[in-house]
Amino acid sequence: MKNSVCVDIYTPQIKKDECSFFKSDNIDVLNVYIKLYNAGFNVESLRENNKTLKFQNYSDDGQSGYRFIDNTIEVPDKIYKDTITHELLHCASTILDGHAAHVGLMYGDFKTGELFGLCLNEGMTATLDLELFGDYTDTKRENEEEVYPFAKRVIEILELIVPRHTLDEAYFNSDLALLIKSLNKIRHNENEVFAFIRDLDFVFMYLDLTHDDVPENKRRKFEKAWNNVQYFLADSLYICLNRYYEEGMIDEEELLDYLEECKTILRAHIEVGGQKITKNKIRQYKKIEENYKNRKKDA
Repeated sequence: MKNSVCVDIYTPQIKKDECSFFKSDNIDVLNVYIKLYNAGFNVESLRENNKTLKFQNYSDDGQSGYRFIDNTIEVPDKIYKDTITHELLHCASTILDGHAAHVGLMYGDFKTGELFGLCLNEGMTATLDLELFGDYTDTKRENEEEVYPFAKRVIEILELIVPRHTLDEAYFNSDLALLIKSLNKIRHNENEVFAFIRDLDFVFMYLDLTHDDVPENKRRKFEKAWNNVQYFLADSLYICLNRYYEEGMIDEEELLDYLEECKTILRAHIEVGGQKITKNKIRQYKKIEENYKNRKKDA
């Protein structure tokens, strides 16, 4: 059984003039470390990264962020306490390897600047942040509920497709390949899994990251990416639910309830240039339902 308090954490001293809002004993890092340690997560990355972790604060309004390239957390004073745990989760799940960065469920290439798995990584980080640190401040849960809503919905559905412990293990060991392997066991097509992750990142860029309207010259690409994402998720869920149904783990009513839940999650806040996508979504679900009926006939 693990101790309730871990005392061997390395806590760098932050000079007051460098970070006036940050306590000299680095209590926030310590709190995150203890919480992850007691929850059974791998904390080696946080232990190592904490030795060189730097903080930069600013008084202007803005967003917080973690720069894995130089192990630095940037955070505005106004939202420091509500956002610091999210950024420390990024720090806790980052491993640098030559020109590559493995950050939770994301891969970053220093040479090309490519980020692969950004949506999955932010969705999982925001999910864990609310689960572990939702009550860290009086305002955190309320403020963080709408952080990356689309990405968190994707994680909700993935939890019905792959075991949650697989998502946790992949995240805290910075092992996106483990999640890809798990999804490939369902899809039997690694190229399809890679395309799904790329399409996710493209959709995420507009829905959660920039909140900009999709430009006219990107609209067709966006709609195609969104259709591919929802088909991948819904069809993968069908495959898993069918297996659960055939094994007697759920009945037919539960199977249909789970599918409806998937539809509800995906329908929320999906817009292109201010207009909801409905026609394409209906077409995709009809295709999925036809596949489902064909599977039942073949069986």
